[in-house]
Amino acid sequence: MAVLGGVLEPGSPTSPAGGWRRGGAKMEDDPWGGYEDEVDEVTIPTDDDGMGRGEAVGSKFKKREDKEFKVPEGMSEVSKAVRFLSESKVPMQIRCGVGMVLRCVEESVGDQDELVLAALETLLLTRAKHSPSLQVLAGEALAGLSRMDRVSAGAQKHLINMCKNLLASQDESVVEVWRRVLALCMSSSCLSADRLRDDFRLFVLWLCESSRLWHQRRAGGLLVAPVCERLSVEEAVGVPKGFESRPKADRVGLIGRAIALCQDTDHRVRLEMAAALPKIASSLAG
Repeated sequence: MAVLGGVLEPGSPTSPAGGWRRGGAKMEDDPWGGYEDEVDEVTIPTDDDGMGRGEAVGSKFKKREDKEFKVPEGMSEVSKAVRFLSESKVPMQIRCGVGMVLRCVEESVGDQDELVLAALETLLLTRAKHSPSLQVLAGEALAGLSRMDRVSAGAQKHLINMCKNLLASQDESVVEVWRRVLALCMSSSCLSADRLRDDFRLFVLWLCESSRLWHQRRAGGLLVAPVCERLSVEEAVGVPKGFESRPKADRVGLIGRAIALCQDTDHRVRLEMAAALPKIASSLAG
């Protein structure tokens, strides 16, 4: 699984002038995080008018008069959102499209929610894959879904794929908010017990491995209870098939991994897991 939200190489077309910093960036360093007009690829030199070099930075931005993105009368909310998410190059319009996602998904008819989440998936995992602020904005919106059962099966596929990719991010805030979204996905009645056992259980175990970053291990530990709620005790405790050939430390089930995280090398993981143990116990009792 590719790790997103990582290091941007110097000279990348979307890299901010100061480069990218591991573990996230300030919003002003995020090329998709602000509300500026589109950055012109060519900086037009201007005469020094006494304001100083810093005041002349505004010349790098060009005002867009893009008729293509003038919203026609009668266009539906879903069509507006898809257009902003899929086609716009203007950060303010893209963030507007992200802000429309929750309402479009909750009020959609038929497969309209699938269209919106497919466009959002392409945006977050491809066009704006180096924008933690945009990924967090989208995650916070989707974490507010009132009922996952109202989301169509096709849309849930896009949603789950976003969760899995963004939980591999090096940015702590991205991982935390998409952990909440994945926990919502696990509550959906559309997910079969087999899918939870053969797919989600393995993914959570992967997140909890000692080689993952501390905030990924924490997220994995906090996802143990939502998975166990839908599994039998044997499936929660038992070692998954195919793990027999792994090193002894990795031949564990969800409960064994949760217990191991209580002794994690990072105190933040230990603290969260100590607080999560009652929920894990309750999930087994249910």
